[in-house]
Amino acid sequence: MTRDCSTEGSFPHSMIALGSYREAVDDLVSDVGGVGLEVQRRRATQLLDPSRLAAEITRALELTPDGASRAVASMSREISEYRPNTRSAAADLPSLVRILMLAQIDAMWWGHVPAYRTTHTVDSTTELVDVRSARQGRSSVRCRVQPRTRVHRLARAVERRIVPDRTPRTAGVVSPRTRPEVSMLLEEISADFHRIAPPETPPLWVTSMTRSIEHQQHLRSLGYSAVLPSAHCTGHAVDLEMRWFERFGVCEVLADVLWAHQDEGRVNVINEGQAWHVCISPDALAGLRTHDAARIED
Repeated sequence: MTRDCSTEGSFPHSMIALGSYREAVDDLVSDVGGVGLEVQRRRATQLLDPSRLAAEITRALELTPDGASRAVASMSREISEYRPNTRSAAADLPSLVRILMLAQIDAMWWGHVPAYRTTHTVDSTTELVDVRSARQGRSSVRCRVQPRTRVHRLARAVERRIVPDRTPRTAGVVSPRTRPEVSMLLEEISADFHRIAPPETPPLWVTSMTRSIEHQQHLRSLGYSAVLPSAHCTGHAVDLEMRWFERFGVCEVLADVLWAHQDEGRVNVINEGQAWHVCISPDALAGLRTHDAARIED
């Protein structure tokens, strides 16, 4: 399936001061805080009233594909339906509001790109590459694909019982495929991380890559905070394991690397607890594409 992505990066996202937007989001989230879920829900709904939103937030939401009013309506619906559960990355309602608001940056960047509707499309499209085979087997990035048969699930369970902490405690990726530029970005993040971390530090671990709308809806039905639209569904986002690196004393090191890439305007980072969401920016994608084309010509 070939799709026209000629409009990648065509939205005037550079007009938005993302630092100011994130600060405005921090202020909004702090105002949501209160005792009791229903109090927080009521405050969040009131704060999302278009007449009360900070100018920085309104300007950013206007650049999402459906505009500010529909973005607010979608977030308000998520807030009204929120119920805390152990599967959700949002431990409480303020956390959900933060995730929803920061996800609007992804939508501003990539919401105009057609999403992959089915898992079959994700598996078959030529737009994506398998991160495991990146750089002819020299990849420093790791992931595990979800077992799809009963035998494989049993084998994975036995392995976790015998060596429980050898790998992160995650279900695995539904697909190991992502856009070539995202794969290159992961290699750069990994290089920056291991340049600072101790020599025995394990490889960067990816817990989620490209997901179809079909799978995103399945995750939502199970209680996960899988927002729609999502940059995962266009191949522009990944989730990186964080908590597992605490046992090696390098979780903060990896966090600093990710924040540095965000400060440079290369990614949007959302702290989701055990795993952090990382979305490539249009500028970073264009730069990596140009760099790779020049490398091939040489």
